[in-house]
Amino acid sequence: MKYFDWGTNHLAAVTFIQIGVSILWIILCLPGSIMSFIIGSLYYHAWGFWGGLFFALFLSVFTSTLAGCLSFFIGKALLSKCVAKCTESNITFLALSNIFEAQGLKLNLLLRVNPIMPYILLNYGESVTKVKFWCFVCGFAGMFPPEAQLIYICITASNLLDLLNGKSGNKRASYISIGVGVALSIIIGVIVGRIVKKELDKMKTKTEAMVKDERKDSLAADKNGKYEGDIDDEKVDHNKEASDAPKTPTNADENPPCFEP
Repeated sequence: MKYFDWGTNHLAAVTFIQIGVSILWIILCLPGSIMSFIIGSLYYHAWGFWGGLFFALFLSVFTSTLAGCLSFFIGKALLSKCVAKCTESNITFLALSNIFEAQGLKLNLLLRVNPIMPYILLNYGESVTKVKFWCFVCGFAGMFPPEAQLIYICITASNLLDLLNGKSGNKRASYISIGVGVALSIIIGVIVGRIVKKELDKMKTKTEAMVKDERKDSLAADKNGKYEGDIDDEKVDHNKEASDAPKTPTNADENPPCFEP
């Protein structure tokens, strides 16, 4: 493509352009995999397979972190108050928000290591929780494994196109390296995915337990409030009946004292 050919000769300029476009792309919640493919293919044509892989990986995570921070602040400014009003009585959301506050770093790492999780939407989703900002930022380190896998597949696809077009020398060695790399990438992805799923299931169980406890406490509080309200109503009714009842005359009222002149 002409963009890749031009970018190879103007790396400094195209890097700044790519950073700006990637940040805007993520803020607008567009698919991040498309931008990863462009970055990987661009630096593969500029610096080869491994050089392009490592630089594209660093640039992708760097721009994702910057864009994630901007999305987080945008969400705080525009969404947090509205969501807080809508979910102030939602026990499930409050329990999830408390887990983000207590275990924000671990949860962020697990969610971003998971390749299925749409991390672009996660940036806005976390902005309405109680997660600490430093946990949110450090959680982007979890993007390295899935992003490396994605960029590796993108660069491998570009390398395969070069092989089919006769631009590579040793085709047999290239085919073997591509096959082994893709197989290892899939195996590692499956292993990491299972570990992440196991940990997330544990946290899900913990969240459900917290929700049940919160609901029990809420029901108990409602019952106690209703019981106390019934007692107060009974007291009011009793006092009212006592005040409305005819007054029984006493002995003093029946035989008033006589005063001699």
